Amino acid sequence: MSKKPEKKMVTQSKNKNRERVFKLIALLLPFLFFIAFELILRLFGYGYDLSLFNEYKDDNRFYVLNNKIGLKYFSNEEDSRVGNHDIFLKEKSANTYRIFILGASSSFGFPYRLTTTFDRSVKYQLMQLFPEKNFEVVNLSITAVNSYTLLDFAKKLEDYDPDMVFVYAGHNEYYGALGVGSTSNIGKNRKFIQLTLKLRNLKLTQLFRNILSKGKKDVDASSSENRPLMERMAAMQSIGFESEGYYEGIEQYRANMDELCSIFSKLNVPVLYSTIIGNEKDLKPMISADEPKENSADYQFQLANTAFKNGNYTLAKEKYILAKELDLLRFRAPAKINETIRDLSAKYENVYLVDAEEFIRNQIQTRILGKEVILEHVHPNLYGHRLISYSFINTLKANQFISDNWPSSNTIRKIRMRIPFSKVDSIRGEYITVMMKEGWPFNEPIPENFIFGNSFEEKLAYDVSTLDLNWQESTNKLRNHYFEDKNYAELRKVLENQATIFSYDVQLNIDAGRANAELKDYTHAIFFYKKAISLKPDPSTIFSLAIAYLKSDRPEESLRNMEILVNDYNSAKGQEGISLIQPIVDLRKQLIVDSTNVSLMLQIAENYLGFNYNENALKYVEMALAEDKNCKECHEMLQTIKDNTGE
Repeated sequence: MSKKPEKKMVTQSKNKNRERVFKLIALLLPFLFFIAFELILRLFGYGYDLSLFNEYKDDNRFYVLNNKIGLKYFSNEEDSRVGNHDIFLKEKSANTYRIFILGASSSFGFPYRLTTTFDRSVKYQLMQLFPEKNFEVVNLSITAVNSYTLLDFAKKLEDYDPDMVFVYAGHNEYYGALGVGSTSNIGKNRKFIQLTLKLRNLKLTQLFRNILSKGKKDVDASSSENRPLMERMAAMQSIGFESEGYYEGIEQYRANMDELCSIFSKLNVPVLYSTIIGNEKDLKPMISADEPKENSADYQFQLANTAFKNGNYTLAKEKYILAKELDLLRFRAPAKINETIRDLSAKYENVYLVDAEEFIRNQIQTRILGKEVILEHVHPNLYGHRLISYSFINTLKANQFISDNWPSSNTIRKIRMRIPFSKVDSIRGEYITVMMKEGWPFNEPIPENFIFGNSFEEKLAYDVSTLDLNWQESTNKLRNHYFEDKNYAELRKVLENQATIFSYDVQLNIDAGRANAELKDYTHAIFFYKKAISLKPDPSTIFSLAIAYLKSDRPEESLRNMEILVNDYNSAKGQEGISLIQPIVDLRKQLIVDSTNVSLMLQIAENYLGFNYNENALKYVEMALAEDKNCKECHEMLQTIKDNTGE
């Protein structure tokens, strides 16, 4: 029998296999080309690393937000903004409580800089309320981003061991990066947008974007880049109330934030999700429809003003909100954004509503949001930031987060009364707001009676506002000024601000302790000295801590620290301290047993006078006089104290 047909079939089969291989190669060739091109670009270090966090260049123990990450979300590189640089440990310690904050410019703190915003206020309160814990409050907010950026960040946070997430966002769904009415809009399909964001991590995509953007710059160089960011970002400047675009923005927010909440629900990470505030009373509509009157934002705003002047605040609030809803230029979030926040908080067990809007309304007599708490359209002023921070802290306490044993409301109130902020940062915020409102869309000239002041703080604030001086330089200059003037009250505020922000900086904590010691606020001096020692034990700081304990009439703690100096550092100062403090400790033990013994009280007072600690001595002399008002020795010692203090 002939085998030729069999050979022919084998040959045909081989040909078909070759054909398949060639087709597969033809299909794979472009991908292989792009992969090779991508590897070459990476090899030569082209483009940006768009990881969420980078290693902190000054200390490799820490991560910090990548200052290039904003480039991922904006179509125009010039529109991209940089976030804060809050560092956090790569290896989280057992006593560390880590909070990430997601948001945009309002939670970033525009136009203030670092020290006056609600995240810093939250951190300061937590540090003081629970000094045994180490708090990392990492603010990931970036100006002009919206829910797409928040969701993209959320997908990456699992790897960084969050204990909790705060969210304060919702104003930028129309004109923020990838917003439905923004110049960076790339479509309506969420899956496509999310795929595009993934592709933007590739160096090849960055190359194509750079080529395209260069061509666009050459065309638009004369017109676009000189305009304010708000104007550059707003492509669709008229989005009608309940229009298709209006609902697209709300649905985009709802879908992205629903997915964000779901991510943290699966991780069992609590989310404190805050409602947001916008100016209702003190900002006229930016763009208003002319007809009919019922749909005119300007007309409703006029009705609101009339009702307000007549004292009808309920009607005024209703009309102000309606005017905001009808404003065609949607830089202020619609009321449905807060409705969405409340709905999502109810939907997920791990999501807790922080109703900042309602809390803040309750602090205003008319319950109408305006200049009392907001600078212009959406950014809170100092008081607004404080109130937002109180809302978050109140929610933490109500749900017994962090601890089952929260300090009393009175203790919290006292801490809030001394939350520090710098005059320069406050003035700077005012200056920037006034200058910003000169431009679009506010178009409000600087008032004729407005003065850029001549005090040291005002001049410094102006320099920072006009970018002649950066924040760190201005803060150092301010510290030196207050130190030279011995203005320790203001110096304390600056240093405590810095020590709160840069809480891992040993020297800042020592300096904050010293400023408090100069003010005889030994409780807070002790707090900052202990924080410094926990970061880096040092005999000089331990000695300062021992003295602060002694000056606050806590000789037992002082003695323990002197013993540490002797045992761990073989310190002569520690040995001398022990010999001087031990008698006071012994006398106090006897006084516990014999609590009315005037002689013991006077001996303790005399020992304190030996240190020239007049306040401590006075305390025990007054205790003795309470037991025996005719005590001659008591009156003599009292006179000695008065002579020492010049009274």
